[in-house]
Amino acid sequence: MAIWALIRVISLGYLLGLITLTLASLGWRWLRPRMAPALRADAGFTILTCAFVLNTALAVYIYIGVVNAQIAMTTIYFHRLMSGGWGLAILLTGGTLLAVSLYLMWRNWRHGLVPRGAGSRRRSQVYHGLPVRENSALPTISLVGVWRPELWVNPAYWGQLSAAQRELALQHEGVHRRRHDNLRRLILRFITGLYAVLPWLRGWADDYAIDAEYAVDDACRRRLDREQYITLVARATEYTLSWEAPVVASQLSYSAQAQRLEVLLRPSEQRTPRGLALAASFGVALVSIAPAALLLLNPISRCLCACYLGY
Repeated sequence: MAIWALIRVISLGYLLGLITLTLASLGWRWLRPRMAPALRADAGFTILTCAFVLNTALAVYIYIGVVNAQIAMTTIYFHRLMSGGWGLAILLTGGTLLAVSLYLMWRNWRHGLVPRGAGSRRRSQVYHGLPVRENSALPTISLVGVWRPELWVNPAYWGQLSAAQRELALQHEGVHRRRHDNLRRLILRFITGLYAVLPWLRGWADDYAIDAEYAVDDACRRRLDREQYITLVARATEYTLSWEAPVVASQLSYSAQAQRLEVLLRPSEQRTPRGLALAASFGVALVSIAPAALLLLNPISRCLCACYLGY
């Protein structure tokens, strides 16, 4: 019976997650334009991951509570209801939507793979332990990979840069590495892939890509020579605009590059405290989980959960 209850709670938790992540997406759409660009990446990542973790924890709590009789049936009516068509409808709906999302996630993952043989990938040097490889499959330079990251550079673009500009570009990618941006994007793509049936979640990882550039640009502008750094970004943007569609999925779109340069050219603004931005992010995540958590606040809804799981 515990295995059957586990299958049922996965379906229930998935349906609750559809509600939770939809509310999280709405909250982020409202909060994102009101937040400083340099803080958006951390805030957006916090909202989605916290909402997902809280929803998962809620499903686990329901399962443990029902199996251990902490959440119990209080009326036989709900037991008869959930052992019939209603319970089966919840199970099949959640299972079907999850299966569709897994298929969409697999398809998107296949489309995002770098084609075999793309670029020469010839190793040229090592920067702070990272292999720097020439690869003509991307327009400029990119930090690629999570477990064993590498720096890929376009040889034509790389050859046009001075030694000082190369160092600035490498330091930019080094900030990405310290922020674990590739790992964060992978986590975001996993979560949004699990809920790929929700179209308003699919662009979250792409938004994170440009938001991460804002954060890294802000850090580099403060630490490095501001004018030289802006010149480097402008040159990269110009080079990208003359490039055909990039092969590497981590590259920004043309419009995103233009937006990035526009933000970078603005005067340095008074930054919102990072703690306040993260507090707002946690607040959005808590609000998004509230409707699902209401199931545990009423004895009738707790009884429904127990009866649906077969107890």
